[in-house]
Amino acid sequence: MADDPLAKWRKTGAKERKAGPRHEAEVEQARAHEATTPEESGYRAFSVLEKGISDFLSIVRVEGLVRRFSYNGLVEIADDGDLGTQIVLVFNFGPVVFIYGKSLSKAVLSLCFRRAEYLQEFNPERWGEPEKGEPVIEKIVIKDRAENESEANRHIKAVK
Repeated sequence: MADDPLAKWRKTGAKERKAGPRHEAEVEQARAHEATTPEESGYRAFSVLEKGISDFLSIVRVEGLVRRFSYNGLVEIADDGDLGTQIVLVFNFGPVVFIYGKSLSKAVLSLCFRRAEYLQEFNPERWGEPEKGEPVIEKIVIKDRAENESEANRHIKAVK
């Protein structure tokens, strides 16, 4: 079958793909992403998307699994304003995330606009000490279900 009428719609394999402007841009974008990952560039308390919005928020703690929460389920963000030391995230399906740290005001803004991809607890065994004034998340506590609603509300009132 020399003349394949569907040939122009078939995907070519990675070996057959020619290096064109689009492919080169994809490779460059992947290299830029790799260079800014927290593992290579040092500790970052949170990441901010430059364009678009994120569907999920990853919570990275020193111990335990990375948990990813849908932004669609985020119903309330409480914080202590300019102090930037506490954030509480309340999700409609149960979990309440308590975040403690320093200089977290920009993290709150990125959460409000769904631009934060992850929030990451600082691990001194993995990274050197962040510079003074840089955002640092010292502790993240996730409660899958508040013992009762008044506990979450009490904590949010204390933050406000």
